[in-house]
Amino acid sequence: MPIVKDFDLNFNSRVIIWEITELETQLISMLKLSKKDKALFNSIKLVSKRKEFVVIRLILNFLNIEINNLIYDPLGKPLLKLNKFISISHSLNILVIAVSKNEIGVDIERERKKISIIKQKFLSGFENNFLSKTDQDKMLTRIWTSKEAVYKIINMPGISFKKNIIITPFKLEDSFGNAIVKSENFYLKFKLKFITFQEYYLTLAYK
Repeated sequence: MPIVKDFDLNFNSRVIIWEITELETQLISMLKLSKKDKALFNSIKLVSKRKEFVVIRLILNFLNIEINNLIYDPLGKPLLKLNKFISISHSLNILVIAVSKNEIGVDIERERKKISIIKQKFLSGFENNFLSKTDQDKMLTRIWTSKEAVYKIINMPGISFKKNIIITPFKLEDSFGNAIVKSENFYLKFKLKFITFQEYYLTLAYK
């Protein structure tokens, strides 16, 4: 089983990274799907999505979590019926699951030059001021994954990545950072854990 990373963020959180290199048939042979899951699997058209569907269940099996404990809220946020929280992210053939006793968010993205084209949609003026000019795409990817990870915790429709979620200054070599979510009605703080994996940038958000 190609779990390429398995680590504890802290005493309350476990993070699993799986690199999907298997054929779909290989993945299916590793898991016995229930009738309900088999029907869901067969309804998925894209092979990549079917693989993700199976890998999520394989990781939960590895963590000794019954699949029927995984549900999704009306906005698509994954939830566990246990006294735990879960966050899921994927980019190309990499899938990450974080499970914690406390609220947690995870996002992973591969560095892509096109991120600079959309930076005006999520980058605040404050963040632009500490953006490294030499490693701009890497910094932008880190900021984006940070905001995505934070949003996966708060899960509030209408929140602006640019105006409401602010990442405090950091350097690309830093392992930790901080984020603030603010509006007229609330002010929240989150810790960030930065991980670089191959050409991917992974960020975990937690309190």
